Amino acid sequence: MAVDGVIMMKDSSLNRETDLLKKNIELLINAGDIENSKFLIAEFEVLNQKDIDIQNMKAIISMVENNYVDAEKHLWEGICVDPENADTLFNLAYLNELLGEYSKSINFFRQACRKTEDLQRKFTINQNIKKLCEVVSSSIDRKFIVLASCSLSASLQRVHHVSRALMELGHEVEYIEPLVEVTASNEQVTDKTLLDFSRRNIVWDGLVRVHTPVSAYFEGRYLLDNFVDIVQNLIDQSENEVVLICYLPSHVDIINQLSGRFKVMYECLIDHNDVEKERQIMEKADVITTTSTALYLDKYLKTTKGNVFLSKNAANINALKVTTENIIPDDLCNIPSPRICYLGTVDSWFDKELFYEVVRTNKDKSFVVIGPANEAILNEREDNLYILGSKEHSEIGQYLKHMRLGILPLKGYTELVVNSAPIKFYEYVISGLPVVSMNLPEMVINQNFVRTCNDVKEFNDAIGHFIENDVSENEIYEFANKNTWTSRCLQMISFLNEESQQHKKELVFKNLTMNWGTNIDSNLILLSMYSLIIAEKDEREGLHLARKAYSGFSLLYTLKNYIRLLIMNNQLSTAIEVVLNDEKVHKKYKVELLYAIENDRDVYSILYFCIKDNSKIHLNEMDQQSVEYANYLYETGNINEALQIYWKNSQSNYHIHDSPMSSHNMWELLEIIKHNRSSYFKERYESLCEKYLAIDERESQLDLTFSKSVTVLVITRNRPHLLERCLKYFSGFKSIDIRIRVLDGSDQGFKDNNINLLQKYNFPNVIYYHYDNDLSPLDRITQVLDHVDEEYCAICADDDFLSEEGIISSIKIMELNKDIVTVKGRSFIYVNDDTTKIFDFPRDSCESLLDDSPFERINKLTLNWVPQLIYLVFRKETLKIVTEMLKREDVRKLPFVFTEYLWYFSITLIGKVENSDNPLNFRDFSIDSEGNKVDGFPKFIAEGTFEMHYAIFKSALVSLLEKSYSSEEIAKHVDQSMDLFLLNSWGLSRLN
Repeated sequence: MAVDGVIMMKDSSLNRETDLLKKNIELLINAGDIENSKFLIAEFEVLNQKDIDIQNMKAIISMVENNYVDAEKHLWEGICVDPENADTLFNLAYLNELLGEYSKSINFFRQACRKTEDLQRKFTINQNIKKLCEVVSSSIDRKFIVLASCSLSASLQRVHHVSRALMELGHEVEYIEPLVEVTASNEQVTDKTLLDFSRRNIVWDGLVRVHTPVSAYFEGRYLLDNFVDIVQNLIDQSENEVVLICYLPSHVDIINQLSGRFKVMYECLIDHNDVEKERQIMEKADVITTTSTALYLDKYLKTTKGNVFLSKNAANINALKVTTENIIPDDLCNIPSPRICYLGTVDSWFDKELFYEVVRTNKDKSFVVIGPANEAILNEREDNLYILGSKEHSEIGQYLKHMRLGILPLKGYTELVVNSAPIKFYEYVISGLPVVSMNLPEMVINQNFVRTCNDVKEFNDAIGHFIENDVSENEIYEFANKNTWTSRCLQMISFLNEESQQHKKELVFKNLTMNWGTNIDSNLILLSMYSLIIAEKDEREGLHLARKAYSGFSLLYTLKNYIRLLIMNNQLSTAIEVVLNDEKVHKKYKVELLYAIENDRDVYSILYFCIKDNSKIHLNEMDQQSVEYANYLYETGNINEALQIYWKNSQSNYHIHDSPMSSHNMWELLEIIKHNRSSYFKERYESLCEKYLAIDERESQLDLTFSKSVTVLVITRNRPHLLERCLKYFSGFKSIDIRIRVLDGSDQGFKDNNINLLQKYNFPNVIYYHYDNDLSPLDRITQVLDHVDEEYCAICADDDFLSEEGIISSIKIMELNKDIVTVKGRSFIYVNDDTTKIFDFPRDSCESLLDDSPFERINKLTLNWVPQLIYLVFRKETLKIVTEMLKREDVRKLPFVFTEYLWYFSITLIGKVENSDNPLNFRDFSIDSEGNKVDGFPKFIAEGTFEMHYAIFKSALVSLLEKSYSSEEIAKHVDQSMDLFLLNSWGLSRLN
């Protein structure tokens, strides 16, 4: 029978009477007698259970009547009767063609063709496919094999929704459940036996084929399993493109055993601890999807392939659709309105204190909890609190229909919630409910029907708002239709098709920033996320925001981003200091870090261990039998292999006894297997902790009683009021022994004022020097250095301030790395003595100059505007090298601007310059240096004297390095650097 191209099966195994009745119905439909055909169908259904032929006839009648909703319903009911019926698949294809869903139509036609044996019908179907392919630009025939993280019988999760949505789009879907243990009757179990067993137990969920792989045991001993065999057979038998969708990092072990052609999609739903397996599966994956912004930002940082996409959760409109709106569930009948619903599991992430406070302060409202609840959390009874327990997913829509709003009272600042994207939120919205949530990152979406809150008061205010005010149905409807599981699966298919321009990183970043709006300022988790986005274009500003987020809320997430950006900005010393002082970092990492610093070992790996980010560790640089590699294996869960390497090293390499981390891990591993040497490694670890943490404790006391002294050279001339302010500021330091040397070039009257000032206040540790007023500041520094005993020396103008925190941090950094000669901290400016209003001075920022080559360092310095490298903390020996050069007779005659930049260039050539995110320098930009204007390079280029001065400038720099490099090589690099500097900073050429 055929109606408008709809095909009905011709063969029937029913008894003669049933077959005759169905034939009569078919004749009536073909004759157009719809009413009588409906009458006979009703009679048939009274006498018989659901029949696949009748379901197809009902669908045909509905299509004839243009009732496509009922037609689809009848066909899917038919699928439940017989999921392999070719007629039903054909009719689904035809229905979708009528609806203009051409891609779905093609997919169902393809399935129908595979289920059809009739060659003529196959030809007809292929003609239909060919016709539709002329309309659809891209329609790839795909089989999806879902390596699931849970059974399909479990409560519905993303893996279930995705599988069913792909099925509804017409794709073939094979759902592979986790392994189930079975007991064998004997040891003679073969791969074929297990495979046959699983085949016999295949079940259908709609058109999804559900496979249950088994692992066989005999007398408690593992024999074998058939997981790989099931997947491999599905790949081998497939005529279409195969896509494996994986939900666990451990699925990479399955992938590694497969052969043939297939693509891999890794769906990352949580922050997995199995970091090594995740690294491997990300390497294998063609597409990586993440459900939350935090996961998205984390995963794209771990790969350079550009295949990480944000694919948030969604809801199923059809599953939540209510057909009996006026029927209220029995257990809701006696609950008064307005009803406020929490849908989902109640567990550790649920904010019990906030929830109960909200319930108790809203006695005129009913709070309904639907879902499995931990009785230890919801253990207090309230008159307006109703705990209904779990419901079938098909029932949820009927309950939500009778609620006023949905709530998410979850703990916003926990690692779990930071990375989560609650499905229940979408189920609320698709049911037409506004949502009140704690300030979760994923709830900040710039929609009027969602309110995020920081505390109980805001939560109550938001509830009151939505009780009193209706939300826009159009706004909710538009959002709901964009956030269905069907739309998510179409998005995933576009990722596979490489048709994902609208999901590229830059557009995602832009949309996230627009959604967040001003919430970034009040939500420190968002601010930490935002720092990663900003760092894509401005690493320094990203670091500033990450530091602010971490300082405001010290969570592992904010710590992780802060350390990442410190490393990205080459601020290794600050990163070390941060993790050593963070209580969330395990002691074994801190002690290992101190050990590595003392023994000149790699600290980067340990920093990444500290923040649970092992993706950046360079395994290819490790000796595969080394203790460091064993540490990596232990941290990533490969404890058996780690133990073997540890044990081998413990016999032949004393390094394992010196490494605190190895001793700790060895102690734990040997404790597990009850080995008598575990106590040795325990005692060894505790001994190393005592040793290194005692050192670190002394170091940490720098914040209170810093053991290093520093001399600060304060340069002043004719400005007693500024000198007074400067000395008062430094006299307030409490955590560092500071020695002040005032280098005064004042005229006589101002000199007397300065001396009176020093006598009046009697500042401790201040030594005064006066110089002729024609002596430059650099000359004064040169002359005083021989009288300085301290190892570290800072320079400060009288209108500047150097922060105590910045000085201490600079010295700590130089203590950790003897190659660093100075540290450039953050610079701020203020105007007209108003130190209450300070502004960041980004132009004076400095990239860390840590290259071993002095020429690489100076080239990097001159790529942008050269920052001042004078009002900082230096090693005194570095300053002496510079000042010896400045004593040269020809150099002393140079104009000041040449001498100034000679200082900056020489510092960079002598040693490495670190960049710290700590505030260091505060400068008054309304005052010129010592009250004088300084001529710049453009003046000397314009008047034609630049080259004469530059020859002396270059000769002085050559003298610094002539023991290590040829004069010609040094001169060539200096020329290149000066050309870069003039071009990048002034837009000039020295040869003009």
